[in-house]
Amino acid sequence: MSKSKIALITGICIIAVATLTVFNYSRGEKANKVPGTNTSNKETNNVEQKEKTDDVESVKSLITNFGEKLKMVSILAPEDILMKSIEENYSEYISTNLLEKWKQDPKSAPGRLTSSPWPDRIEILDLEKVSENEYEVTGEIVEVTSTDQSNGKATSKIPVVLKVINDNGKWVIDDVQ
Repeated sequence: MSKSKIALITGICIIAVATLTVFNYSRGEKANKVPGTNTSNKETNNVEQKEKTDDVESVKSLITNFGEKLKMVSILAPEDILMKSIEENYSEYISTNLLEKWKQDPKSAPGRLTSSPWPDRIEILDLEKVSENEYEVTGEIVEVTSTDQSNGKATSKIPVVLKVINDNGKWVIDDVQ
């Protein structure tokens, strides 16, 4: 065989190997040990799963923290004091739309109705992802007395459904039923 034919065959083999290598790397195969080139579904799924877990934990934390503030808002207070209390205690947990709704009708906001029992917390029973930016949380507002608080029991449990939305990267409560 002549040198030119050997060079041509060698060149074709090199091109074929290079093409196959590029093809495999573009599919994520053999690239998983090279930083920045792993495009496997497993890695993508892990990232998506972590984001979902982070979102769920953020929503749970939001509901827990909001539930702890319920006792701070006395629904029977004079309207001006009630509106100020709603704003001071709830504004970091709720959307501006819900804040405006409660300013229009402060008595519709959740809070403390009597001196005893009072709302102690919200227990989450179910958390459902409605869309990419919305969760529906079903739970119970747990009311306690000073006796209940010391023994860990509840005087009453009031069903509640909360709509939680992602508002510019921050999870907030947008409706309470």
